[in-house]
Amino acid sequence: MKKQSLFTREEVEATGMPYVGFTKWKNLEVSEEKVYVTKTRARELGFPVKEDEEPVGYRYVNSLPSPTQYVPVYDRTQEHIDKSKLYSKEIVIPLSVSKK
Repeated sequence: MKKQSLFTREEVEATGMPYVGFTKWKNLEVSEEKVYVTKTRARELGFPVKEDEEPVGYRYVNSLPSPTQYVPVYDRTQEHIDKSKLYSKEIVIPLSVSKK
């Protein structure tokens, strides 16, 4: 069975998992910098999502023309990805070191 790949905000909130809308993460506390990428970006970066891998949260994608605008994100922190290849939304910074 194919996993669902697009979610509404209500569906995302019901999971209780971390998610990011336009700018701020909700339900997330990290003590160190993390790299969270979508399935497509994981593949592009050379670290594809495994068949049984579960997402660590969800990210709002404003380019989708529907209310189903949240996509799963996967942790690639341990993959030693060159940060210059990442988009700013893919790097999650602990609040204690976030710039205000």
